[in-house]
Amino acid sequence: MYILTIIIPLFNQEKHVALSLDSIFMQNTKYKYKIVVCDDNSSDNGLEIVKSYQKTHKNIEILESKVNQKLYKNILRAYIALDTKYFCVLDPDDFWIDSNMIEEAIDFLESNPSFSTFAFNTNVRTNINGVENDVAYISCNEPKSYDFNNFLESGAIMGHTSATFFRNAIFGKNMPKQMLELKTSSSEVSFRGDSFRNMVHLHEGKMQYVPRIVSVYRVHDKGIWQSLDKVSQLVTGVDFYIDMWEFYDRKYDTFLVRAFNTYKGIFELESFGIMMFNALLDSRFYNKMQNILQKMQSYHILFEANLKDFDTSPQHIKLKYRIYKDIYTKLESKLKRKQLVTNKIDLMQSFNESMNVLNQVSQMGGGGR
Repeated sequence: MYILTIIIPLFNQEKHVALSLDSIFMQNTKYKYKIVVCDDNSSDNGLEIVKSYQKTHKNIEILESKVNQKLYKNILRAYIALDTKYFCVLDPDDFWIDSNMIEEAIDFLESNPSFSTFAFNTNVRTNINGVENDVAYISCNEPKSYDFNNFLESGAIMGHTSATFFRNAIFGKNMPKQMLELKTSSSEVSFRGDSFRNMVHLHEGKMQYVPRIVSVYRVHDKGIWQSLDKVSQLVTGVDFYIDMWEFYDRKYDTFLVRAFNTYKGIFELESFGIMMFNALLDSRFYNKMQNILQKMQSYHILFEANLKDFDTSPQHIKLKYRIYKDIYTKLESKLKRKQLVTNKIDLMQSFNESMNVLNQVSQMGGGGR
């Protein structure tokens, strides 16, 4: 009987998936494991490569799909099907470099039933102009253990997907209803990655961190996170904390506070103002900016209604929100009445005048973080 499931969510990774599989099969362990590859209708040769491995490795199971479901729905299939005591996730463009990691992680979890998570460190590998560079994902060089209260009070180390093992405490037969019946459109993004997995399992037990580097996480411009601009990354962060607040029925206000702190960071980005200006000049950016501003408005309303310290938070943050919204509305109106905006220089001058006011507001009450 298998004790561990290794989930590989596959989509168009024909260049790397063989190395990921090879890194699993090099493991020295007494524990029986299976590999569940959920393929999201790949259009390259990735699935065929996995099938070729399956011919000689009977512990590979493949979940195919006739349509592209995107990452969350794809990996959700594997979560629902989980029937082993432990599991981990290995993205097909990452790989393991330590042959004893399964043995050590499962040994620990078997001996420590109060722990739900065991995490190693990983190397973050970049490739710039053909030159590879590795940097440790986590800077902490000594073992640590955390529980959920530690996270709420001061934070906790969270392992990378490629280096973290979980006790199967909530998936499979125990799937949370919130994961099957999503409340918001952002939940699909919030619930698909390692931050969510780490968080919900830390809620179910303690986490042990060991600083040994056991895997390689490839960073490239085609990655989901790397393809986002900084504004969108922060917006995604706000959504995540709000979704976690809702996931636990608004029980932990720490999530809302962290959402608010991330929200404040958006106003500190010069790129936010630049993005707003570009949206007025180029229709390709217009809808994106409109969506972001609508989100900002919904955040503002949510924080105002539910965050105890919102009224005592730095006033310039609330003023900046209103000014940004006012700038965009007025400039959009000018743009639509083309007779008032003869060229881009006129619009830029109007924008700069408004931004000068915004910069003055930024100096009120100190920094926004």
